[in-house]
Amino acid sequence: MTNTQQIYRSLGFRILREFQQNLEGSTYCANLEKHEHKALSLPFNMFIRFTRWARGKPYHLILFHGTRYFFELDLSRVVINAQSYSLYLTQPTHKLNKEVLNNSLKWNELLIGEYREAVKKK
Repeated sequence: MTNTQQIYRSLGFRILREFQQNLEGSTYCANLEKHEHKALSLPFNMFIRFTRWARGKPYHLILFHGTRYFFELDLSRVVINAQSYSLYLTQPTHKLNKEVLNNSLKWNELLIGEYREAVKKK
């Protein structure tokens, strides 16, 4: 395992531990899928699954509602600088996500300017 892989693996476990300690009713799952490091069961039939590197992709935390995929956090998008973390988002592709971000958060304006320049520098 490379140093980079170890860093993201450790980060994923720490994030899951924080969720487990701070989300009432959350418990670690005993039965893991082959590709999973750890999974956390949440109230309302929700799960967070921490998956391994696959096809050269880094670790991911994936939120499910039942068996339905809901959200994915690609830990390689996290930039660690000293003791701080920055998460760099990719441009959304799902139509509903685009509408929400464009209408309420002015996503297009965020991608232009400081954010884009910060990503280029990293």
